[in-house]
Amino acid sequence: MKFLVVGCGSIGERHIRNLRTLKVGELIAHDVNPERCHEVEEQYGIKTSNDLNEALAQKPDIALICTPTSLHISSALSVAQSGCHLFADCKDVSVLPFNWYDDTWEILESLEGKALVFTRHSIEQLSQVKSIMPTFAKYKDKIVEVVHLEPVYEQIDERSTLGLMRQAYTLMNDYNTDLLTTLNSMRVQIVRTDIDLIGANPLNPTSLVQWKFEEE
Repeated sequence: MKFLVVGCGSIGERHIRNLRTLKVGELIAHDVNPERCHEVEEQYGIKTSNDLNEALAQKPDIALICTPTSLHISSALSVAQSGCHLFADCKDVSVLPFNWYDDTWEILESLEGKALVFTRHSIEQLSQVKSIMPTFAKYKDKIVEVVHLEPVYEQIDERSTLGLMRQAYTLMNDYNTDLLTTLNSMRVQIVRTDIDLIGANPLNPTSLVQWKFEEE
């Protein structure tokens, strides 16, 4: 397993030391400061890069976001777009009950600023998402972008045996079948789609769909 530490300040170095002690696998690091990258290479004997995209090109399995809190979202978005798992050390994280089918979403109701919304295999559990999109639209002024790490039924290649098996698996489990269809019917901009990006289950791989509401 390969770990990427994003940000090599005091918290980042602490994670580097812990991961080296645990001997969990290969370890690489990123910091925008080339001098700090050099110091980390010299002290810990690991590869570093001052370019995040270059670090992500090395295909880490997990990224630990250790940048200043104000930079967490931009760093996390870049990592999420690569399909890498995320861990962010943030003292201000709250955990709230959530139900897609509620008429209001408390997690966004209580938000003072704007949010970058991530989902990972939760939309998958909704056989149809059309019914929840009006609630999404209710909070469009609070949502910067939405990043789904989800299986995408509409992109399954039904001409192949594997594709037919994936379709059957989705329908058998009553998983989602209309994410892209619903987004294409709305006033949203689909920023990026990466199909079959990651996933241990060949019958239910994870794709990336990134979108935002169109400006009025």
